[in-house]
Amino acid sequence: MLLLDREAIAARFDADRALAAVEAGFIAYSRGQVQTAPVQNFRFADANGDCCVKSAHIAGEEALVVKVSTGFYDNPSRGLPSNDGLMLALSARDGRVLALLQDQGWLTTIRTALAGRLAARLLAPSRVARIGMLGAGEQARAQLEQLRAATDCREVSVWSRQPAQAAAFCDFAATLGFRARPAADPREGAAESNLIVAATPPRQPLLLRGWIRSGTHITALGADGPGTQE
Repeated sequence: MLLLDREAIAARFDADRALAAVEAGFIAYSRGQVQTAPVQNFRFADANGDCCVKSAHIAGEEALVVKVSTGFYDNPSRGLPSNDGLMLALSARDGRVLALLQDQGWLTTIRTALAGRLAARLLAPSRVARIGMLGAGEQARAQLEQLRAATDCREVSVWSRQPAQAAAFCDFAATLGFRARPAADPREGAAESNLIVAATPPRQPLLLRGWIRSGTHITALGADGPGTQE
């Protein structure tokens, strides 16, 4: 069995190859060539956390992959990352365990960001006036990093429930060549943006129909389990 930790995975990572794999996976799924099991969702309300277990196999591929992913959203205040997890690859031919990827949620973050890049490349307006970010955590940063290759727009508005996190996001955005500023609320961010990335898992809606500019593309990432809605 191959055992890889986060550092070893990151050292081998090729973004273009990974993007092609994500795109191929979407196409295979739409063609009915993917087996998936129902997602297992666990919610830990007292700890503001959740856990999901997902699995899939593409017809003809050697490996079945099972992923365990956790998100505990108060962790940053404790000096801990908000996401963790691992992936297990098993042979679809003889059942052997092929690899354990102890990625600590890194692959989930990157895969989701690549999916956002792909969606923006295919669906966003040809001219993006401003990118609106809802959420300013690890996934929002990964999304912005990948959007550099999907749009020439470098203007960003970011909203976060934590003003300090939004300010830190603006500093991070500057290192990527973006000009980012905090938005007072989601409505303000929506009013000036026609590419919106919602990267936070709220229990109540953040965006309302009347706020959205005509022709706006929304990449919605946070509504990935029961009760979450953006």
